[in-house]
Amino acid sequence: MVSARLTKALAGLAVALLFAAGAPATRAQGDRRIEIFDAHLHYNQEPNPFYSLDKVLYAIRSVVPNFRGIAIFDNDGQSRNDERQNELATVYWKKYELECYFVTPKIFESYVSDYYAQSFGELFRSSTEQVRIVREIVQGRLERFLKEFFHGNIKAYEEYQSASPELRRVVWDTITANRKMSQFADDVFRDYAEHAKQPILLSKGGYYQMIRFLDPESVNPEIVEKLDLIVQYLAE
Repeated sequence: MVSARLTKALAGLAVALLFAAGAPATRAQGDRRIEIFDAHLHYNQEPNPFYSLDKVLYAIRSVVPNFRGIAIFDNDGQSRNDERQNELATVYWKKYELECYFVTPKIFESYVSDYYAQSFGELFRSSTEQVRIVREIVQGRLERFLKEFFHGNIKAYEEYQSASPELRRVVWDTITANRKMSQFADDVFRDYAEHAKQPILLSKGGYYQMIRFLDPESVNPEIVEKLDLIVQYLAE
């Protein structure tokens, strides 16, 4: 399970923009502290013709002269180039969206188990019935997802299923790199809610909460690169 400190850092990457107001970095018990203003922007249409990042940055710097920022965006299946200026770094995920880095079949079981433990007590953490239900739902969705990827080639699908865990992980990373994995999560949580006859446990804005159930060994190197960039760029 990912440590609380790494979880908070990863959760911060779920937002569209991470900004620092130019406050000097301080050291506390050997750790560097960076004052960050976190803005999560939602648009229902392309905003660039009206409010480019340069214009937004100019407006903020008129109030906070030492302002520096980092914008981290989904690539949405498009080829995009990073841009780094003195005041603003604009970078893109190499995969389709942030959820591509942590939405895996097993993570749903961990989340549901923890949800029941937090809601009803530790005795419910090992609620085999609820874990069984979500496992079956994920398996059903996964089967459809993979057969679609293999274009209905049953032999290829069966070979994937019989492959070693490490090979399946590598193939999964490849398959999901340019897929909207938040949609996969939407489908799983909706199916689970319908089966359990209860409200949906988690939706798009809260998927970062699943990050803490990642195996630290499985954290993609790009996540580490983005975290390092935040520290290196905003601490200068």
